[in-house]
Amino acid sequence: MSTPLVSVILPAFNRLEFLRAAVDSVFTQTCSDWELIIADDGSESETQRYLASLHCPPRVQVIQLQHSGNPGAVRNVALRAAGGRYVAFLDSDDVWMPTKLERQVAALQARPGCRWGYTGYIRIDESGRPRSYPGTRQWVPYRGAVFEQLLTFDAEVSTPA
Repeated sequence: MSTPLVSVILPAFNRLEFLRAAVDSVFTQTCSDWELIIADDGSESETQRYLASLHCPPRVQVIQLQHSGNPGAVRNVALRAAGGRYVAFLDSDDVWMPTKLERQVAALQARPGCRWGYTGYIRIDESGRPRSYPGTRQWVPYRGAVFEQLLTFDAEVSTPA
């Protein structure tokens, strides 16, 4: 198989009620040139059975780990297995809009010197309806050098963005 355009990195630990929707949001992407690498941080048997049903190399890899409780370390295990030109992170309780990868890859390809990108997001409740949370503000997109905005928390970059 050829190298995938995008490696999707998804750390998991139980939360099956959210995990299914996160995985489905990868499978419904309009950009179909991806691989999904799920690193499972020692989930219980029901989640492990679900993940085993997805395991279909090379398109979907499931890496079983002993529980560490460290999502960053779990992401890094999956990242080491990635073969794509681009990497996209998705958490087990997040869902992507269907055109997310297509639009983000197009934006990166339109700017060859650009090494990363981020998107907006919508916070949703348990039923998928938009929800606001106390203390949150409207997301503002920034372009170019955003280091200062990141340090001052003006630019907000969410992991699945």
